[in-house]
Amino acid sequence: MIVFDLPHILLYLLVVIYFVSLPGIFKKAGYEKPIHGYVPIYNLLILLKLMKKPWWWILLMCIPGVNFLMLLILNVNVSFSFGKRKFTDAIIAIVIPHYIVLSASFQEKMTWTGPLIWKSKKEKGLIREWGDALLFAIVAAGIIRGFFFEAFTIPTGSMEKDLLIGDYLFVNKIAYGPKLPQTPLAVPFFHNNIPGTYTKSYLHWFGMDYHRLPGYTDVERNDIVVFNYPAGDTALLGRNKRGDELQGHNYYQFLRDEAFYLCNCSAEQFEQDRDKYYAQARENLLVKNTMTHTFFVDDYNRRVADPTKFEGWIERPTDKKENYIKRCVGIPGDSLEIINGKLIVNGEDAYLDENAQYNYNVIANRIFDDRIKTSLKEKFDINPSEISINYSNGAMRIPMSMKAYEEFSELGYVDSIWVDWKQKGYYNNPDVMKYNYMQIFPNDLITKDWTEDNMGPWYLPKAGDEIELNKFNAIFYRRAIESYEKNKYRIDGDNVYINGQLANTYTFKMNYYWLMGDNRHNSLDSRMWGYVPEDHVVGKAAFIWFSKDNEAGHEGVRWNRIFQSAH
Repeated sequence: MIVFDLPHILLYLLVVIYFVSLPGIFKKAGYEKPIHGYVPIYNLLILLKLMKKPWWWILLMCIPGVNFLMLLILNVNVSFSFGKRKFTDAIIAIVIPHYIVLSASFQEKMTWTGPLIWKSKKEKGLIREWGDALLFAIVAAGIIRGFFFEAFTIPTGSMEKDLLIGDYLFVNKIAYGPKLPQTPLAVPFFHNNIPGTYTKSYLHWFGMDYHRLPGYTDVERNDIVVFNYPAGDTALLGRNKRGDELQGHNYYQFLRDEAFYLCNCSAEQFEQDRDKYYAQARENLLVKNTMTHTFFVDDYNRRVADPTKFEGWIERPTDKKENYIKRCVGIPGDSLEIINGKLIVNGEDAYLDENAQYNYNVIANRIFDDRIKTSLKEKFDINPSEISINYSNGAMRIPMSMKAYEEFSELGYVDSIWVDWKQKGYYNNPDVMKYNYMQIFPNDLITKDWTEDNMGPWYLPKAGDEIELNKFNAIFYRRAIESYEKNKYRIDGDNVYINGQLANTYTFKMNYYWLMGDNRHNSLDSRMWGYVPEDHVVGKAAFIWFSKDNEAGHEGVRWNRIFQSAH
């Protein structure tokens, strides 16, 4: 699809200028048939030959993302070939390439001096020689990282015990087909920020539509998938007082909590005047850069108020949202439901890996001292720092895998062990609601009874599905229709308007997936922020190439995990 905005108009103009200017450049260079400058692709091969550059550069110019870098390199070499070889000349060739190409062709005072060729390594100099090698390395690594494999670090415990904090793995991008860069003008190797700062590593104003090259498989149930965080289109920049980074968290949940805190009322009262409180909350977050509502859990498992001042906020395009990793439990066309923690897909119990983890309540006849905690770490890989007291019932709260549970429950000092499933309606308690207002997707009163352990049923749409917009669907699919598929969307009473037209149905353009962490009670996933569109899918987890345990007192390399498949 041809896009007509300022960045693309400048790009189209540069292509036209090259097409018009190359015959003049060829004539000045002494090429016997300047008319060949009008022959697409062949004219670039001639230009590369005249500048004594390898023919395969033209292949790099065909690779999205890399082609922008190669175009800048080509412009600089054109400038060099016409005697413009100062540092300032190179900058001009990069910033205003249109001027350089036109001048080379049509200005009489600009004459062909030939490509910049060094007679020896000594003449070229060590810096330039290493510069050429570095440039090639950047291009090669950029191709590999963008289209084949990319390194990824597990930052949180949401996938325990299949993937652990401190695991370093490779993501296979060719499995589902690599996405073409949507923000191609970016600093190589930096995802969205310059390290150590909140400065963007990309130019937002030049964007491309979503396109994906063919892969050799589709996203399947139970694949471990890396994807762009759907709720990450707006991100807060900074840290809370506890030191947690805010940009990877859900801005929309921050906004809901702030608005509800300002209301200090029931959910029904809040919804009647929600626009007023949302406006106040947006001013706090987006203008004052302040949250007055935030809470965290202290060492005694108590909710503690933590008003936070942060450094600002940013809007992010799809491919520059934070990267998340979860297990795909639902694919397009699936109907899902969760009953007491059990996921049901299309009426059948879903696969659950034996390493999947829950929070268990444990009553024991022995104090959990350091010696016992160390033995639990060694025997069951239970991190001592994650063991806490459930003050509501006096039990120990211990996250462990189902595999560990079977043997743990047989220990002589364990009197009883069970899981507390959050029943429907749990979050309607005012004392609970004030900490996370409407945290279960779609974060609306239509699902106010849902919890992470008991929710549904719901349907995952696939591309081409036409769904009826009833009272439930109009809200449940709103984010897909409005944010992901870029429609103007309005609900007025019982009526839905899409792009200004009254709509009773909607036909989806993309496939949607449901992703959840294996650490089911300690994972922020689709249960909180909803389905994942296909244009957010990055790749499939391949294998762990390094792993390091950072648990205090147990630090060290996990040699048994290196080169283990991620599954």
